[in-house]
Amino acid sequence: MEKLPTGIGGDFFKYRKPVFMKDGYSKALRQAMNNDDNEIADAIRTNMRIIEAVPAYEFDINKFSCGNTHGDYTISQLIWLDGKINVVIDWTCACVHPYIWEIVRSYVFMAPEASRGEISIDRLICYIADYMKISPLKAYDIENAGKLFHYFLAVCNFYGQYYDSISENRHIYLKQAEMSSKLLSWFEKHIDELNEKLCQLSVRIAREKNLSVFYDLAGRLKQYPVKKSLRIIALERIAECFEKGKKYTEKEVNEIILNNIAFSDYATIRREMFEQRLINRLSDGSEYWRDK
Repeated sequence: MEKLPTGIGGDFFKYRKPVFMKDGYSKALRQAMNNDDNEIADAIRTNMRIIEAVPAYEFDINKFSCGNTHGDYTISQLIWLDGKINVVIDWTCACVHPYIWEIVRSYVFMAPEASRGEISIDRLICYIADYMKISPLKAYDIENAGKLFHYFLAVCNFYGQYYDSISENRHIYLKQAEMSSKLLSWFEKHIDELNEKLCQLSVRIAREKNLSVFYDLAGRLKQYPVKKSLRIIALERIAECFEKGKKYTEKEVNEIILNNIAFSDYATIRREMFEQRLINRLSDGSEYWRDK
């Protein structure tokens, strides 16, 4: 198989830095002003202000999980048949990238809220976690997911691409530039929160990896961990089997627990789930429910 060119690699971080973007944005700003594109000019000025404050991220490309990726994986590149993806088209942007960059990018270009310049942190976390059910990622990938995409937005002058393009479809570059500008503003406000949530995901994934020895091939808990942090994760997994807001009898709770464990002590599991506030109950134990 022919090796794909490198997209985001060592040279990308070496030659594309936020401090190098001033000239390109200044040129785009002049073009916007000459064309009386006042809204675009205002957006470019905002980008220039934000980029000056972007943290001086340092990445080690060798620590990322990298390989062949589509490079432009979005809904518009998917052909569905019988309720599933049948074909992925348009591989013209395929390169060797950090997988986590493609994962975050694909979420951003498919999530409804991203078109408004917002990112649902919880949904993005779930998206990354769902990917990891299919293929593993390193802690370095997860913990740097937000920083890497923030950096990518900061060093890509999409307004410059719009003004330099002679294509009949150059309006696509403008749409991309407008969304990227909104996302830069979002990252300016929320990057610390996103980084914290990603670190929490990384810790949880590491703990779940340690927890795997406590489960049988059917996915049932075969041994209750002694370590409290691992017990809580095991309890959280069982709690996910309860529908939020639905009322359960104690017998129904016991049945759900027994379906998820390979030993008979459902009472301990039920009690500790209540103590950890993973499920709630009436004082007489006649009714149980899950709030979160």
